[in-house]
Amino acid sequence: MAAVRAYIRFIYASLHWLIHAHSQPGTGECSASTGLRLSLVATRTLVVNGCSFYSAAVPSSVVGLALAAAWFVIALAAVESMLHVVGRLVVVNSTPAAIAALALGPTVLAGFFVIGLFVPAQLTWEPAGAAETLNITVIGLCAAAATVLMRTARRAVRMLAVSDRFVRRLAVSERLDSVHVRMPVLVVEDVFPVAMLVGIVSSKIVIARRFKEALVEAELEAVLAHEMAHHARRDNLMRFALECAPAVWSSQMNKWTGRWREASDITADVRVANDDPERAIALASALVKACRFMEDGSRLIPISSSIYSGAPIARRVIGLLEATSASRARASRRITAFVIVGAALAGVTIYPFALITVHRVSEWLLNGLP
Repeated sequence: MAAVRAYIRFIYASLHWLIHAHSQPGTGECSASTGLRLSLVATRTLVVNGCSFYSAAVPSSVVGLALAAAWFVIALAAVESMLHVVGRLVVVNSTPAAIAALALGPTVLAGFFVIGLFVPAQLTWEPAGAAETLNITVIGLCAAAATVLMRTARRAVRMLAVSDRFVRRLAVSERLDSVHVRMPVLVVEDVFPVAMLVGIVSSKIVIARRFKEALVEAELEAVLAHEMAHHARRDNLMRFALECAPAVWSSQMNKWTGRWREASDITADVRVANDDPERAIALASALVKACRFMEDGSRLIPISSSIYSGAPIARRVIGLLEATSASRARASRRITAFVIVGAALAGVTIYPFALITVHRVSEWLLNGLP
């Protein structure tokens, strides 16, 4: 508690110094120097009390939780760094499943490392009831893990709130009945959206009246079928998972999300075409019209899939007319299956050696670093 109080005093004194040093350039010299002295005193108190806190023994359960958090953020950062190189080799026309696997890979592998390796190693070789000390490195890694998880939770809550607020504010004028769509289709007077699938559990399709009136019947059916393809693939749920996945570097996750969104649009286009040239041409024509209606700038609403979400229209139109993505998707699924089976066999072989290695590194992380 003394270390916590010292830390609060340090933050207060530092803010006091910054405010007076920058807000009162002519008259704040005395206040600034006083704040600086307070900051130095608080720092000394923080170091003294912090050292006594670090040297205090804590229960093994607390040590285990701290090491688990430290290992999670270490594994997350390591896998993200490796995939940053792999990301340069993944082209935009990769399948959504492959891109999602690469994007969610760091979180899944970090969680597996903690649950599948660290926890069994800790339970097997760590004596029960042993009290140890936490060094500043482990505490810093715990703080980093807490920051990542809090940022993830904040993003998830914000996405849910924005999506709910967006749906509530729509000026719905009518409900469109279609024999090909088994969900509510709402025609709205708003300029935005053009056409969009909103929601995860109670999904609905929202389409702007001005866009609907510009479409012929075949184009309208193709647009609704495109949104139903997103619904059948659970794309909104996947996008929510991608947006809320824990990440050390958010910019890298944003790139993966953008690539996945483009790939999911192309996959939905191919599913709508389904080797039917007339439907493919109708959807291509609707895409061109949607692009024209989005000239005032597009906004991507969380937990949604839009008919036009920024993917190059030319690539999507060419893909609809050629319809060659299905064979690539099947080949990609075969390669992914072989990789998963090979990784599983290798993991079973080295698992016992990995457990003892993780335990030894954990001990070094706890006792060999400052």
